[in-house]
Amino acid sequence: MSGHCFVSPLRGALGSLVLLVALGACAGGSQGTSQGAVVKAPPAGSSVEGAVALQKGDRAAHAGEAAARTARFTLGTRRPLHGVLAVADGSEVVFSSAHGYADRERSVASALEKRFAIASLGKQITAALVMQQVDQGKLALDAPVSTYLSLGADWAKQVKVRHLLNHTSGIGKVDEPLRSAPGSTFAYSNANYDLLGKIVERVSGQSFAEVAGRLFATCGMRETAGLDTPAAAERVVGYAEQEDGSLAIASLEGMAEHVPSGGMVSSVADLIRWNLCLHEGKAVSRASYEAMIRPTTRRAHRWGELGYGFGLQVSTAEGITEFSHNGYIEGFIATLIYYPAQRRTLVALENVALDSGDMGRVFAPHDEVRAQVRAELRGSSGGAEVAAPSE
Repeated sequence: MSGHCFVSPLRGALGSLVLLVALGACAGGSQGTSQGAVVKAPPAGSSVEGAVALQKGDRAAHAGEAAARTARFTLGTRRPLHGVLAVADGSEVVFSSAHGYADRERSVASALEKRFAIASLGKQITAALVMQQVDQGKLALDAPVSTYLSLGADWAKQVKVRHLLNHTSGIGKVDEPLRSAPGSTFAYSNANYDLLGKIVERVSGQSFAEVAGRLFATCGMRETAGLDTPAAAERVVGYAEQEDGSLAIASLEGMAEHVPSGGMVSSVADLIRWNLCLHEGKAVSRASYEAMIRPTTRRAHRWGELGYGFGLQVSTAEGITEFSHNGYIEGFIATLIYYPAQRRTLVALENVALDSGDMGRVFAPHDEVRAQVRAELRGSSGGAEVAAPSE
């Protein structure tokens, strides 16, 4: 089955769109790259039907400005993209690419408006929900887990809420002894965030879906939900690489029980909105936001050693402040990055998960565009860099 490459403006929840310049043609063959989009995205709530078409004179007037502002990146040098990728400055998409299939069996092409499972990108959403409870005085970061959950585990009196948030709890599995002393060592564990989801439900008195739904409404995110909701049925089909290199439909059986740690679906449009909502002060208080982006531990990563806050990776390498996270579950991979000084978002969502034994190959297109974005930012003479809080 040959691949398809499409580049399109964001639609649906982004509301009415004004396409300022046509996208460059997609490269042929397995590369499937595309460049050259500048798409204006009005606030959520405006309708596609209400959009006014640009007159010919308007198109001509905008052409020079659009060409000057278009960010051009290349991807697919190591492997083709199997999904969607976009770069946005604020709410304006300056580069986008859609390649491959949303459903291979039905030959449905991938497109920017499609919903993907976002795996661990959802952890920062869960972290924000926790910090909302802190803002409301219902939750204390230094309280032990046993304050909120009756687990019957000895470690529940030792592990604090903040240890769950920054993956220093020492928890591997909830029913097993701790693997390290709480607060001493970074050890990534999905169990941390599933427990946080239960804590949010306990202190709020509502389901995780209800609490998350209010946050999504605040941020204008209409295409984001848990895999345990009807909205998840609209997502693209995920595929997992087999030992022989073939692809098989991935099963997400059981992931609906792990929404807080990795069981959400979203779209490019909504994740751009999420970045702006979180990092521009709409999701949590200033104090809670600073706690989220403050690196309180370190983790090894293919990009080099990174700081880790609450659901966010933090880097200030080369003088560039970068907040990020990656996600990998069967059939789906994802990357979300935010550069606060430039209000720039990089989001990549794919519905093919390659063998996790080589994460450089798995995330190759994401990392290629990240490197080009960072190179562009290094060469920019724009505004002063925003520093992340120190540890």
